[in-house]
Amino acid sequence: MAKKSKPFKGDVVHIKAIGKGGNVDLPPEKYPEVAFIGRSNVGKSSLINALLGRKNLAKTSSKPGATRSLHFFEVGNKFTLVDLPGYGYATLGRKTAENLSKRVQFYFQERCTLKCVYVLVDTRRGLMESDEEMLDALAAFGVPSRIILTKGDKAKYEERDKVIADLADRGAPIPTAMATDFGIEDVREHMREVCGL
Repeated sequence: MAKKSKPFKGDVVHIKAIGKGGNVDLPPEKYPEVAFIGRSNVGKSSLINALLGRKNLAKTSSKPGATRSLHFFEVGNKFTLVDLPGYGYATLGRKTAENLSKRVQFYFQERCTLKCVYVLVDTRRGLMESDEEMLDALAAFGVPSRIILTKGDKAKYEERDKVIADLADRGAPIPTAMATDFGIEDVREHMREVCGL
């Protein structure tokens, strides 16, 4: 198990946050990179913290739209993890939401080291229109993606199985449940694979 945890239990350094301002000045492309995105309040921060074995690395909040910057983390001197702002932005003004969306799109277009974007979907709600739009946009940009189902511990087995079946044409999603760490090692294994670790 110790070997499987590497490099996720190594040092994690927050190298940059890109929020408000003029040009989107991305950090140097040093390592293979993966990014996480999803609707606001889908459980993205909790998942990132679980993957990296930390409690408060990515800030969790009961208020949707808490992540308003692109956060870059170097993990174990092996790969870069990027925490992207959620979409949906129910509590954000239109201008702020549009600016965040433009920054995320710029990142998708310009990042050569980006190996995969993990699109998080709430198991209880299934794939929503905004999720479909994100997946279609990633395909248009030529960026590989994989769906991760979150909050599986809050959904019924029948709900989870139906969502997995419904997403068959989008590739096999990875189900997770934070209460039991279910699926965490599956996500880590996929990250190792795409990053060549």
